[in-house]
Amino acid sequence: MVSNFTSGALASVVSVALAGCIPQAGDSPEGQIPASLHGHWGLVEKDCDLDRDDNKGLMVVGPDSLTFYESRAVPAPGLQVGADEVAGQFNFTGEGQSWTRNLRLRVENGGAILIREDRGGEAQRAPLRYLNCNWV
Repeated sequence: MVSNFTSGALASVVSVALAGCIPQAGDSPEGQIPASLHGHWGLVEKDCDLDRDDNKGLMVVGPDSLTFYESRAVPAPGLQVGADEVAGQFNFTGEGQSWTRNLRLRVENGGAILIREDRGGEAQRAPLRYLNCNWV
């Protein structure tokens, strides 16, 4: 029979060992976009009005995709993921075309702002600043 001390100590060891295996708050499975970036983001306030049909600056971020007005992007393998940012190659499709872009997305100001940096050949010159539509 195991004494109370031994079973309690064993339970503590097992709990500590399992803690490293269980995703913690803010963790994302490999290749998935962190939850802190999920949601609706607009380049201007009007983009956040889903009843409008001209919200061309709206970006919807989910766990495995970015959706824009006329295109969609999914992360390629090798995505670098942090608690409040993601960087790597994204494969875009839209309007009968497909292309690849290297992106970095990060949230700032406690989740009020998302910064999108396009990197590479046809990248945007300046980072794009999106507003969190839940805060508009």
